[in-house]
Amino acid sequence: MSLTYEYNAPMKKFIIIHYGEIGLKKGNTEYFVAKLCKFIKEKLEKKFKISFSVRHFLGRILIPLKDDFSDSDEILYSDILKKIFGIKNFTSLAPA
Repeated sequence: MSLTYEYNAPMKKFIIIHYGEIGLKKGNTEYFVAKLCKFIKEKLEKKFKISFSVRHFLGRILIPLKDDFSDSDEILYSDILKKIFGIKNFTSLAPA
């Protein structure tokens, strides 16, 4: 999967997730990462009642956020993600 953006296109806000030991699995890495992505997607959609796109890209999991995603929503997603086994750390990335 590749992420392409037009040059000078406005950058969206993302959640970037680094996963832990599932990246060490020999032949099953893709399976475990896909399971983690699906679980993250289900948890976020259940809480926020909207659709999320959860993508695995270059050893990270990226979740593009809607433009109206607020700071109070960040606290809610943080509470959800910190309870998911397999996630090492996460942060949000927003345009400057």
